[in-house]
Amino acid sequence: MAQSKSICSAEKLTFSYEEETASADKVSRITASDIPSFRYCPEAYLMKLRELRYSESTLKTYKNAFEEFINYFHTPDMDKIDEPMIIQYLRYLVTERKVLS
Repeated sequence: MAQSKSICSAEKLTFSYEEETASADKVSRITASDIPSFRYCPEAYLMKLRELRYSESTLKTYKNAFEEFINYFHTPDMDKIDEPMIIQYLRYLVTERKVLS
């Protein structure tokens, strides 16, 4: 942060720093312990990501995000998830989970 301040000062810019605090109304990520019939990421999905040479860190992130997505819908078969349901999930992320804010 000190380096950023000195660069701003040298360029005659104003430096402003503010830390975000966690929102109390933020909903937690869905995990295997939350749902008795938790669906895990299909191995074929992970294999495809490995074929595309994604890093292990990216694999872990994508796996967790995909598992949360497929478990958001408790009853339908994964193959029955359609575009309106995807839109519903994205709205949930923005309005309830607040992952994008």
